[in-house]
Amino acid sequence: RVDLLGALAPYLARAYADLAGEAVEVGAEYESSWWGSEAGLAGTLAAARDEELRRRVTLVGPHRDEVAFSIGGLPARTHASQGEQRSLALALRLAAHRLVSDATGTPPVLLLDDVFSELDPARCDALVTHLLATGAQTIVTTAGATSSAIRTAGKACSRPRGQGIATRCCSPCLATVPAWSITTAGTGAATPRGEASSGASCAGRAKARV
Repeated sequence: RVDLLGALAPYLARAYADLAGEAVEVGAEYESSWWGSEAGLAGTLAAARDEELRRRVTLVGPHRDEVAFSIGGLPARTHASQGEQRSLALALRLAAHRLVSDATGTPPVLLLDDVFSELDPARCDALVTHLLATGAQTIVTTAGATSSAIRTAGKACSRPRGQGIATRCCSPCLATVPAWSITTAGTGAATPRGEASSGASCAGRAKARV
């Protein structure tokens, strides 16, 4: 875990900077109640034995460890705004995605559920720009308006939901597997049958690729 956190740190810093639009010091410190060898853990367990028996719970060990995040040198848990915490959570997932991509040579599919709800428009566009740069297929669900960066991406497949399910695709999406699949929970009438048919075919290819 310590080694993974160390490998993840530079990716996390870059991902958060992309979302924030500026370079911000982001820290991730592994906090443990024990350190060192198995003998060190055994000693810590022995010291806590009476209290653990009294409380009937294991108080020390890897399962009790935490990762303390900071933004600008301040603890994120107590000092970060809701938007900053949301950005940090997203940056952590984006960092893991990029780390796995670099380690395996193949970017994994990234699923984002209602990812834009707690981000301002600037950070929404920054997130989309970051994702487009990865080249990975991305599936996004959202209950609100989509980012303008998605609408101008050129390869996107959207499935708005209103009275029933209506599907529409942009024209470049009909010839190739889409880089984006966007599900929205909006209102409105269903799209024409021909347009829905094309979109369903495109969405089917996207699902097959996943």
